[in-house]
Amino acid sequence: MAERVAILPEIIHEYRGRERGSAPSGTQTFSPDRIIQCAGIYRACLEEYQRQNNPTLLALLEERTVIRFMRFFVRSSFFPDADAVYYRELRLLLENINVQLIVRHAENFILPFLMIRAGYFRHAAAVLHSRNNLVAVKDFFSQLEHNDRVCHILYMDALDSCRQGMKCVLNVKPPLKTSPEDKALSRYENHCKEWMRRPYLHDLCLGTYRAGKKVKNTFSRSYAKIAENSWKRIFSTYLRRITLIMLLLFLRILLRCCTKKRVWLVAEREGNGCEENGYVFFKYCLAEKKHTDIYYILNKDVRLPADFPDPARAVRKNTWSYVRLLCLANVFLFTNKEDDICDYPVLRFALPGVQTIFLTHGVTLYGPGVYLRSVANRFDKIIAVSELEKTQKIRDWMIRDPGRIMITGLPRFDELLGQKADREVLFALTWRKRLDRMAPEEFIESFYFRRIRSFLSHPDLDVLLCEQDLRLRVRFHFRMKEHANHFAGFASQRIIIEYSDDAVPLRNVLQQACVLITDYSSIMWDMAYMQRPVLLYQFDIDAFLAERCLHGFSTREEDMRFAAVARDEKQLTTALEELANRDFKLNTEQRQNAVSFFQYRDEKNCERVYRMVQRVTRKT
Repeated sequence: MAERVAILPEIIHEYRGRERGSAPSGTQTFSPDRIIQCAGIYRACLEEYQRQNNPTLLALLEERTVIRFMRFFVRSSFFPDADAVYYRELRLLLENINVQLIVRHAENFILPFLMIRAGYFRHAAAVLHSRNNLVAVKDFFSQLEHNDRVCHILYMDALDSCRQGMKCVLNVKPPLKTSPEDKALSRYENHCKEWMRRPYLHDLCLGTYRAGKKVKNTFSRSYAKIAENSWKRIFSTYLRRITLIMLLLFLRILLRCCTKKRVWLVAEREGNGCEENGYVFFKYCLAEKKHTDIYYILNKDVRLPADFPDPARAVRKNTWSYVRLLCLANVFLFTNKEDDICDYPVLRFALPGVQTIFLTHGVTLYGPGVYLRSVANRFDKIIAVSELEKTQKIRDWMIRDPGRIMITGLPRFDELLGQKADREVLFALTWRKRLDRMAPEEFIESFYFRRIRSFLSHPDLDVLLCEQDLRLRVRFHFRMKEHANHFAGFASQRIIIEYSDDAVPLRNVLQQACVLITDYSSIMWDMAYMQRPVLLYQFDIDAFLAERCLHGFSTREEDMRFAAVARDEKQLTTALEELANRDFKLNTEQRQNAVSFFQYRDEKNCERVYRMVQRVTRKT
């Protein structure tokens, strides 16, 4: 009977998720539709055995269900966004299964199963899309603090893993701090925390351990063939790197012995831009004569902007001047990573003593921001705009030393205040990773393009622009420049389509805009700094969260009263019309809310950054 219960769902409606054929079962992958189909079959079986009131057979079927769906997940090639029916169907199934059985048999998918069972679909999607997403894991447990039973089961399981010498990935405190179980196992608590400090161990929870064993076996079988062909290439690669490191280190020692000059190097977007925090700070240092040995790093094919203060201080990469200044540098200021100025392995080994100052791409109070969680701890200083943002960065980027984050404000904010807005609406959406490698014919069929097209061609928009005497400026993210030509057909007297080659600098565009339409971009905080309204056109929020491996945004939309959310083009045009009727003005409560996110609202952000850099260089 037990054997029949175990295989009962497997003989119904091609449960394995494949078409009839001769292919062996081990070669199959499982689509979301097939898993939904199987979930319905298993749920029907569970409900039938629950009605029969036979706990023994029910427990056997529950155990078999968890094991079967764990294997489905191991062999799944795709996990949908959080809004898919996929997760809702799985929740209906898992709600019928005991938590202990999930913890005991789900192996590498314990956390996603429990997240789905509890209804936290965004957390589950974020974890399934990114195996190292400890932010979603920690937030899930913080949400479950009221569920002592679930937390305690997971905590005990984590300690058992530590006791057996396995890699522990759960950082859950026992809900009963004075319980006998807690006292008996307290000696393992520090061991738990020590393992938790290593983010890569989170892979154990999500299938990497099983996949790793397969990769290891495959590598072992083919090692002899691979080693014969690749050892020379590997050796030559490392030889070149070591030679470059030694050469730069020798030049650095020689040049620093010959001169006392201490150079600050500034760059943005891997040397491809002159419009963000780095450029504004660079101009400030030259205009105020704060630091004379400061240079701006650019790629060879990048044109200088018209307002560049001193062309002699623009240094092109891979030139002798660039190498000489690199060896003399003691401060790097950048907005993405050290790659803006110099490759990180070279920086680490060949340029000791260089202070790395992360000026940030924008305010991270909303999102996404967490893409830096794996590298932020190697920066010497990171700037923030308030205690709230500092706290969120410590949590989202897993900062080990809170003293690295300094509250100074963003340098580009200095150019925003005191500017009068024109009758111009700025439409600027952020980019999508999935669009990077799309062919033109695929892009025009994408949901992203169709939603923008629906808004730009909406009849109410054209009427509104004419009645209110408005211009709509469409500005694309720099990663989207190859697709910008697809929007040329929407240009008119009222709609301006900007291209990357002749685009107005971002700070100038923000100064002119009376309202901003964006989706998730951090430039919304530039508008909040100026106390101007923002419309969030979020037509693909669940897909965006899954793409960026996020379970949610740092700040809730209802807490940002200066911004309104629209899910489609009709809501967006209606919200824009309401703002136009109010002359694009925020009320008193909205203005107070907008400035409450900033510790400073003045024109001294560059000065505070400069003083911070001076303190850092004096210490070194």
